[in-house]
Amino acid sequence: MPDEEYSCSDPKHPNWRKKNKICLTPVTFSDFNLINIKQKQEGAPTSEKICRVFEQLMGLKQIILEQLNYYSSTGQRKYTILQVSTMIGISEPTTRKRIKEVLLLLISPIHSDIQKSNTVYRMIFGKITISYHDLRQGALIAGLKLITSPSAFFNIVKNNQSISRQKVEVECKLKHLSLRTISRVKEASRVCKTCADIEWQKSVKKLNLDKEISFNRILDLAQDRNLKVVSFTNPDLPLTQAEFHNLKQANALLNKRNREIVFTWKHKDCKRIFNSKYRNIQEGLSHCPYCNINVDQRITHNIVELIFSKYNTSFSKEFESEKKLKEILAIEGYESLLELNMKSIKDIYRSRITIDCFAILNINRRKIKLSIEHDGAQHDKREKIGIDAMIALSKINGIPLTYNEARDRWEAQLKRDNELKNLFDILKKSDYFLIQVPYTVKGNARYEFIIKEFERQTNETINFNLADVPNWKSLLKTF
Repeated sequence: MPDEEYSCSDPKHPNWRKKNKICLTPVTFSDFNLINIKQKQEGAPTSEKICRVFEQLMGLKQIILEQLNYYSSTGQRKYTILQVSTMIGISEPTTRKRIKEVLLLLISPIHSDIQKSNTVYRMIFGKITISYHDLRQGALIAGLKLITSPSAFFNIVKNNQSISRQKVEVECKLKHLSLRTISRVKEASRVCKTCADIEWQKSVKKLNLDKEISFNRILDLAQDRNLKVVSFTNPDLPLTQAEFHNLKQANALLNKRNREIVFTWKHKDCKRIFNSKYRNIQEGLSHCPYCNINVDQRITHNIVELIFSKYNTSFSKEFESEKKLKEILAIEGYESLLELNMKSIKDIYRSRITIDCFAILNINRRKIKLSIEHDGAQHDKREKIGIDAMIALSKINGIPLTYNEARDRWEAQLKRDNELKNLFDILKKSDYFLIQVPYTVKGNARYEFIIKEFERQTNETINFNLADVPNWKSLLKTF
């Protein structure tokens, strides 16, 4: 046992002396830097204090080197901050502080790179609990190969406080490359979207949907779907054989398949009229769009029809439900803007984007193309409300989402909403307008909201008496 009056705990050091009460054992340049750091931060310490700090830092240096080696080989942590604190005999806050100091000297002893050393700290002791090893293993379990390199992953950690939403590149067994959020890779999601799209296309071909469409066949399909196929010139009359053959010939001139023919349909229950392709009805992708919408959206739809009925130029005097955005833009030849402005949506899905309500209005000789979107709670910009609504919708649809999946869907939804708004801002000069009705506008307040928003955007005055509007509850009876 060394004499307690001496400050150094190791009397075997060759340069240990009683006179100055300081250990003079030769150390490295970096080790002297460690002591100098403490001198600058805490003033001129006593010899005893220098020796004690030096011993702590040397022990800490060894622990950090072990932690780095273990993390590099396994992707796991050997020690926690609490364990390190206990081993060197100082508090947890002080341990964190001194670990960062030692890391800075170990990683960049000459040119201090604080950001780099802090990144290493976050990975081996801090809040970054996902390692590159974890990602690679998660990808393998999912049947994928992680393409993102370790250095690229380090840069992701370095440049982002939270990495769960950041994306890495993966490759499936068929060599399809795609980007996955880090949280999804770790969850080992097995779906490659490119492969899924290919399989879906193969399954559609197996259905042999391109068989010759006969007049009786389309009547049978309408009967099976509880619909009537009606004349496209007068929806009160059934489709005639002559009209049917004219549609087929026009479709053939455009080199389109028979299943792409657009017919006019009438739902037997709600008596509503809508246009849809033959294949959509046959595949069950689209029946009556009016009956498919939710209750709150139905109320908005009927309110819109009441407000603008005298201005509607369509033959049915009704707003169309689930109108394809591509068809709306094609009215004035702007369909190319869909690809330029809705970049967050894949090409294969972009043409399927629909608008809740649409009509062409004739107001003061202006041909106003009015789109109405009812924004449910899943469009809410508040994270908790939006994600909870997305999870609830997924359960209704029979495909429950995890929290991370719902969060990704919610973020993508907000991005699409913003892109859609920007698209209509560009098209205002051509009398395209979009009114987004939030779910927070309740009941009869929706009448006033829609009118004010329309007048603000178009600078046109709507002749509508708000005092005589029917109660919103009565509007449900019309569906």
